[in-house]
This record gives sequence, C-alpha cells and structure tokens, in this order.
Amino acid sequence: MSSLEALESMLQRTDRQVLHLDALGTRDQPGFAALANAWTSQRGTSLTPDADTFDLIEIGQCLENAVRLSVDDQKTATFRFVGPAVCARLQGDPTGMNLFDCIQHLPLDGPAILQSALETPAGLHVVYEMAYMSSRRTKNRGLYLPLLSKKNGCAQVFGMHAAGNTTNYVGEASTRVAATELVSANWIDLGAGVPANPLPC
Repeated sequence: MSSLEALESMLQRTDRQVLHLDALGTRDQPGFAALANAWTSQRGTSLTPDADTFDLIEIGQCLENAVRLSVDDQKTATFRFVGPAVCARLQGDPTGMNLFDCIQHLPLDGPAILQSALETPAGLHVVYEMAYMSSRRTKNRGLYLPLLSKKNGCAQVFGMHAAGNTTNYVGEASTRVAATELVSANWIDLGAGVPANPLPC
C-alpha cells in the first residue's frame, strides 16, 4: 500500500476527526511535504511561522500549486498569490478575489471555519470534486496552514493543492471551472489542538 493509499484509507474511517501534519507530507504528495517541511522548520518555538518573513524558497517548484491568502476581515480572505498550475486548472487567475465568494455555493461556513483555524491555530485538509468545462471531474486535495504576523498580528493562510486523476465525465459541460462538492474536511493538529466545532463532512 502506497502512502497515498494509506491516507485515503485513514480519511475513509468513520471515526476520523483529526489529522497530523506528518501524515500528510507523503512521497505521493510532494507539494504537501514541501509545505509541511517549510512551515515546521520556520515556526521555531512559535505557534505558527511569521507571516511577514515566511520564506517560500523552501517550497521550491511546488509553488506552482500553492496559494496565499490574506485575511482582511472575518468575511474576506483575499488571494494574494496563486500558482501557475492552479491558474491553469481554473482557466483564470483569482488573485485579488475573495475566497469566500468563490466557494459560497458549497455547504460550509467558510468564514467561521477560517476564524476557528486562526484562533487555535490549526490546519485544514480538504478533498473536493472539481468540474471542468469539458464535463470532466477530478477529486483534488488542499492543505491549508495558518501564518500569523509577529509585528501586527495580521493573519495569512498558505495553501497547497494537489490535482487528482479524472474520476468521470458528468452531464453537460460546465460553464466555468469550480469546486462542485466538498468530499471531506479534517482539522490538522499543529500542536495546539483543534477547534471544538465540527467540520461539515
């Protein structure tokens, strides 16, 4: 069993609630491993790395699948950087857009989840289905980790996405590329525990 298959098995367990960062940094997900290693090495003794000095060099070529968001207020998380591979899959660049506007059709309270993640702080792992204009569907993964500024306390979130294989072709072609379903969501314990509020799936 590969490490990715082991992760799949863990995510399918009915009792699964909390993941740990080292379980996500597998050889099958080099982007997750690069982000996990950079985040952990730059955190030091703090709860999170410093948002103002977080060095992207350690992430290397995996930046093509990365996103960085600034949390401007409780209802606004603005895309500040979107990697070229992410833009290619979206067939557009969401830089400057509010994440919550992009996922408002999904059955989850994005602002509340993000606020809980920052207050703890905790990470988030999601599996979601993407629909493309060709009617193709893929099951993708995302890893989101918090960054807090030591200077002013402002928060950022750094994310890494992994595109999955085609699962099927469904119905008519979509008019836009979008996440159509949240398959699973799990808190990641970064050392401070996880929020008490449950995730939607």
